[in-house]
Amino acid sequence: MILTVIEVRRRQRGERGETSSQIVADALWHFLDCVEKVPREDIENLLLKKRDEASNLKAFPKKD
Repeated sequence: MILTVIEVRRRQRGERGETSSQIVADALWHFLDCVEKVPREDIENLLLKKRDEASNLKAFPKKD
C-alpha cells in the first residue's frame, strides 16, 4: 500500500524511479546515509568491490 502511494506521488512530480524496487533501493540508501551515517562514497566503493570480486569467478560445468 505505501509503495503505491509513493509511486503515485513520484509520478505526479514527474520523477523517475517509481517502481517498487527503485523505491526500496532509495529507502535503503537514505537509511544508510541518514541513520547509519555511512557516506555514499563508502557504500559505492563496497558495491564496486563486490562487483569486481564476482566478475573474477568462473562457472565450471558439473560432472555427472
